[in-house]
Amino acid sequence: MSLPTYDQAWATAKDEPAFSNGTEGYAWMETHCEPCINDTPEMVDRGEGCPLIMVALMGRTPAEWVEDKPGYLGEQYRCMYFRGPDDGPDPEPT
Repeated sequence: MSLPTYDQAWATAKDEPAFSNGTEGYAWMETHCEPCINDTPEMVDRGEGCPLIMVALMGRTPAEWVEDKPGYLGEQYRCMYFRGPDDGPDPEPT
């Protein structure tokens, strides 16, 4: 299943910031976005990066980020669309 577009993600996002500060945001993105094949540096260079990150950077919490371990730096959410390099072709979101 493919990622939602930015507009779709924005429309379903919670109207509250995902993170209370930049440290929380960077820790989460380092843990979850950097290894994800939906937001590789090549994709970002082409302007095709993950729309969920942009929604979060604009001050909302994507609905696709399910609360996981609140209070644990870098583990606050679990992204339904996370795909590691060894996950195979386009699995259903979990």
